[in-house]
Amino acid sequence: MLTSIRLVNYAIFDDLEVEFSSGLNLLTGETGAGKSLLVGALSLLLGARADRGVVRLGADSARVEAVFSLSDAVRSRLRELQFDIGDGELVLARDLPAAGRSRFFLNGRQIPASAACEVARRLVQIYGQHEHQTLTDPQSHVHILDEFAGAAELFQRYQAAYRRVMDIRRRLAALEQDAKQAAARADYLRFVISEIEQASVEIGEDER
Repeated sequence: MLTSIRLVNYAIFDDLEVEFSSGLNLLTGETGAGKSLLVGALSLLLGARADRGVVRLGADSARVEAVFSLSDAVRSRLRELQFDIGDGELVLARDLPAAGRSRFFLNGRQIPASAACEVARRLVQIYGQHEHQTLTDPQSHVHILDEFAGAAELFQRYQAAYRRVMDIRRRLAALEQDAKQAAARADYLRFVISEIEQASVEIGEDER
C-alpha cells in the first residue's frame, strides 16, 4: 500500500508530502491544484519518460519519493526477484536533474531503471480509460490467487525449499566437475608415467 509520496522541487511544489491511510483515499481540488501532478509523479516511478520541465524553476533537480507498506505476498514476490528489500517499509525514489540522466533508488541504494520499474509495477497500478491492467497480465494471475488464498507463508516455505534444492544442485554440479577434472588429471599422469617407462631412461644417461 502507498503510505506517502513526497515531491521536492517538482513542478509547482517546493517540498510537498502527502500521506495516505488504508482504504479509499480521494484527492479533490480546483483545476490546476496539482492532482494530476501527483499521478504524473507516480508514473515517473513506473518508468515514464521524464520531462525536464517538471524541475522547479531555479532548482538543479527534482525528486519523487514514495513509501510503501508491503503485503506478505508482494514482499515474497520481490524477494523471489532477488530484490533486497528488508523487513520494513519500502522507499522508491527517482532523482530528476535539470540536465543529465535521472537516477532511481530503492531504500537509499541506487538501482538500474529496469529494476526500479520491475519493483514499481508490483506496487502501483494506474488505471485509465486505455491503461494496461494487471488482470490482463497472465504472469500476475498466480500471485493474485496466492494472495486471495492467504498462501503467502506457504509460498515463502516453497521459496526457501526451492533455494535449498538449487543450492544443492549447484554444489553437486561443482563436485561432478571436480571429479571430471580429477579423472582427466589422472589419465594425463598415467600417460606421462607410461611415456617415461617406455623411454627406459637410465641414471647418468645424459652424461655419456
